[in-house]
Amino acid sequence: MNTPTPAAAAPPAEGGAAVVIPYDDATKLSGRRAALLISTLLLGVLSFQLNASMVTPALPQIAASFGESADSAAPVQSMFFLAGAIAGPVIGRWSDFIGRRAALLLVLGIMGAGTILCIAAPTLPLLVTGRFLQGVSSAVFALAYIVLSENLQAKVFGTSVGIIAAINGGVGGVDGYVGGLMAETLGFRSIFVVVLILTAIAAVCIFRLVPAGRPDGVRGAMDWWGAGSLSLFLVFLTYFVSDGSAAGWTSPTALALLAGTVVSFAAFWMIEKRRSHPLIAVHHLRSARCGRSSPPPSSPSPASSRSSTSPWCC
Repeated sequence: MNTPTPAAAAPPAEGGAAVVIPYDDATKLSGRRAALLISTLLLGVLSFQLNASMVTPALPQIAASFGESADSAAPVQSMFFLAGAIAGPVIGRWSDFIGRRAALLLVLGIMGAGTILCIAAPTLPLLVTGRFLQGVSSAVFALAYIVLSENLQAKVFGTSVGIIAAINGGVGGVDGYVGGLMAETLGFRSIFVVVLILTAIAAVCIFRLVPAGRPDGVRGAMDWWGAGSLSLFLVFLTYFVSDGSAAGWTSPTALALLAGTVVSFAAFWMIEKRRSHPLIAVHHLRSARCGRSSPPPSSPSPASSRSSTSPWCC
């Protein structure tokens, strides 16, 4: 939904024609300022990634510390990723209305609160609650992508996304090894202390370096009906897969969860089809243009095709 911007002509070289530089790209960051922004967003993405990977090898210690079986600790991770599945699309879209920096700080604030709860949790259910709050940090990657696309020049954008994606995919297995080592020597809560420190540093850097303000050209309002129905669908789906694999796919509980999954997805689809500014434009899911790497012919510049609010593809 970005408004097309005119091109700006650079001063002509001697004896040559003027070199036309897209105005949108000419106003974006490069060099040292771009490197600072990328490094800042890397801290946010790293805080999520360590939260996801370092805790997995510590699950046996977590279960043992609360006097529970290993299976009882499974929600420590499943609730984390469930929250992430919900937070990604919802907060990514909400950032169109509250601003990217505000959304990033909100996510890190929720993650920080969840991390403190995990450090102090006296029972396993409270720890799981803290992990659910921490899972909201999954939205950091989507927000980082949007911030980079809106603030970096095209020649820098591709490389920066590659770096962010590589960190988001893991730190070469070292993070998991370190997490297991810390859990055995210092206790599993030491992992959350490290995450909390990194989160605080990331929040300060984001506050100082990520541009504030709401994006230009955003219309409508946040689709909370779509966000709620999508969240309900993901909850039903998660519990259906979890309970179905444990109790059997034809058990009464699994069948009830399957019915809830189908009904909630149908409700989400119908709600989104009727919204003028939906959370996810479901009618575009049938379009062959969705997923193409190149923008439509009417797109004025590569920069506008990277916008998170692009109307031609969800």
